[in-house]
Parts: sequence; C-alpha cells; structure tokens
Amino acid sequence: MPRWTVGDFVWVFVGGIFGSLLAATSVLFTTSLGEVLAVTLLGQQAGHVVALVLVVKRRGASMGDLGFDVRPSDGVFLFFGVFLQFAVQFAFLPLARLLSIDESPQTLTEVIPTVEGLALKTLLMVSLALVAPVLEEIMFRGILYKVVDQRWGPGAAIWVTSLVFSLFHLVGVGGSDPLRAAVLVIPLFFVVGLVLAVQRRRHDRLGPPIFTHAGFNLVSALILLFAPDLAGL
Repeated sequence: MPRWTVGDFVWVFVGGIFGSLLAATSVLFTTSLGEVLAVTLLGQQAGHVVALVLVVKRRGASMGDLGFDVRPSDGVFLFFGVFLQFAVQFAFLPLARLLSIDESPQTLTEVIPTVEGLALKTLLMVSLALVAPVLEEIMFRGILYKVVDQRWGPGAAIWVTSLVFSLFHLVGVGGSDPLRAAVLVIPLFFVVGLVLAVQRRRHDRLGPPIFTHAGFNLVSALILLFAPDLAGL
C-alpha cells in the first residue's frame, strides 16, 4: 500500500500555483476581469491535475488508493451540500454582524458577478461546482487525510485536514479589512472541512464529500453568476 507524504500534498498544491501563474501570463493584456478569472482558475486546476498524476505515478499508486470511489447513489449528497451552504451562512451570520462585515470576505465572489457571456459563465460553473470539488477533495480528504491518518490516526486526520482546508481558503480574502474577514473565513470553512472529513471517515471513500462539496459550491456559483443581487441578502 502506498505511503503518502506531506511532500505529495505540497507538490499538488504548488502545481496549482504554477498552473495559475502560467495561465495568467496569457491574459496579461485583457481588460476583462471575467476572462482573467476563468483562465487563471482553469490554469490552477490544470496544474493540480498534472501534479497529481505525476505524484500518483511516482508512488506506483492509483486514484483508488486515495479513496477516489464515486457511486451513483452519492448523488443524494449534492442536496446535503446545498443545505450545508445555507446552514453555515445562517450559523455564521451573527459573527459577520459582530465583526461588522457587510461585504464579501473573498475577492473571488466580487469578481465572479462581472463575468459576461453564457459560454464563459458555463465554463466557470463547471469549474467551480464540479472540477474544484473533485480536486480539492482529492487533495485534502485524499492525500492529506492519508498522510495524517498514517501517522496519527483518523481523529487527527479529521482535525488537521479541516484546519488546512480553512487556511487554504484565506487565499483571495480581501475587502476593506482582510484581517477581520479572515476571522470569519477560517472558522466557517473549518466547520465545512469537518463535515467533509467526517464523511470521508464514515464512508471510507471520497464520493460523499465530493458531492457534498459540489452542492455547497453550486449554490454560490449559481447565485454569483446568474443572480448576483441575491448575494447581498
């Protein structure tokens, strides 16, 4: 059985950074923020994929060794992900008000509504609601979960992956007060990470958390791309 390392996770993570930077160079002179966002995001995901394939090949492993097992019955978790999105937003509303945060804490959610054109919106929808959940689950509840589980057991794997997952979402935190926004983003995504990690533990595969993650992202993507006025509610 392959023994995964922190280095494997770092390689896949850095692959995404390299991919996004490489893709960004192709749209340096465009004036459309939507195009920059789409190309950069796709570049990031392509970088993750390339690095992931290389890491898995180097370990002489397969995606199944990381728990990548998706079944038709997992589709029900898509609805759970939708519920989770509304639940965490409602649960953290008091904290947002306490911190006086009346704008989106993440720059990405400010740029997405500026995207124009059905083709570009559809591309972003697929990227955010399908590709991103698959890749992030393989990274966090796949590789990183395996690394921590091999060393300290499943309990530690749940907590550590949730913490790293929440810190990962600090990328792109913006607004007028990034520090205050981070105080909201970290616990919110930590809770989401806990839910996904518990699913990973309970089902011993990535299918359920992938669909839950997809449902969670789907709500945000639909609102920001097709009904941005609702984002302020």
